[in-house]
Amino acid sequence: MKKLLFGIICCVLITACSTKTERYTITGTLSGVGEGTLLLVERVDGEAVILNQANLVDGNFTFNGSLDYPKYVGLAIDKDKPFYVFYAENSKINIKGDVNMPESFVCTGSESNDVYSSFLNDYQSIDRQVRNLYVLYDSATILQDTVEMERLEKELDYLDMDARKQLLTDAVENHPDSPVVPYLMYRFAFLYDMDLDAIKSDYDKLEEAAKVGVGYERLSEMIDVMEKVKIGQPFVDFTMNDVNGDPVSVSDFAGKGYLLIDFWASWCSPCRRENPNVLNAYNAYKDKGFDVLGVSLDADKTSWEKAIAADGLVWHHMSDLDQWNNAGAKLYAVKSIPSNVLLDPNGIIIARNIMGEKLFDTLEIYLNNVQ
Repeated sequence: MKKLLFGIICCVLITACSTKTERYTITGTLSGVGEGTLLLVERVDGEAVILNQANLVDGNFTFNGSLDYPKYVGLAIDKDKPFYVFYAENSKINIKGDVNMPESFVCTGSESNDVYSSFLNDYQSIDRQVRNLYVLYDSATILQDTVEMERLEKELDYLDMDARKQLLTDAVENHPDSPVVPYLMYRFAFLYDMDLDAIKSDYDKLEEAAKVGVGYERLSEMIDVMEKVKIGQPFVDFTMNDVNGDPVSVSDFAGKGYLLIDFWASWCSPCRRENPNVLNAYNAYKDKGFDVLGVSLDADKTSWEKAIAADGLVWHHMSDLDQWNNAGAKLYAVKSIPSNVLLDPNGIIIARNIMGEKLFDTLEIYLNNVQ
């Protein structure tokens, strides 16, 4: 009888465990908002999707539900205008803050959000250091202190590139099972021209629990794109209209010498600062088989044309006037501008993102002996 009773209890326990559904409870207190309906929203393919809704009573709310995996979500009154975003997961989460003061929000109980917040805090700390160094650099420039300028340039290069890359590597090392990490990789790794092999090395360290969600999907897609346009690969062709509205293709210029495909936009200040450097390179090497094809991420044709004229960009230009949805930028895994790709006379990609002195140094290597 005891054995039978024990067996029945075990069966009940096993059944209960097997049918258990993990759920989240998100509670919170908001200031600066009245009563009404609070929405929990997720952005999917550019559209806000309502995941849940709760009543606001004296600023207090409670969401109950379930998620398949941790998701990047927002709190909103208007679903298209979330006032606070965070990572939600199946756990007990509490949020407090003033809707008029984004920096006042505090979220506890979500390990995924802790990973995300910790990374952003470190990233923003680097941003602050960079801004402070630029102030010092401007002062050194005014004083023409070349020694100090050189020191600051090296420190800025380290912070802007190496330090940021290290944050991503540390995130992978410390949280290989978190779905937050592939999202961070997708969002930040491609902004700083991380080596594809380094990105793939970190990607391969991700555990199965991290391989879910839009972040992981986008990261995988971007790696596939980068494989097709990495150094040593033949160029990928695309066609857009020039400033006269006539179709122009990369293949119209590739294979006739060294070609720089230059991604830029009239609204991009770093691009406009780099344009004189590209122009100088063009004038120095155009008679030795060097050409430039400008690909603009503009949306306004007039602004695009005015920038071309103002900066004296005398080479061919093309654009689909679709900003970050620019088809060419997507094909070449462009996540920030200015960005460029250098093709050799056979249409093979031989360099990427060569700006400033690096552009001249690279062209000197390939074109120095061309008569």
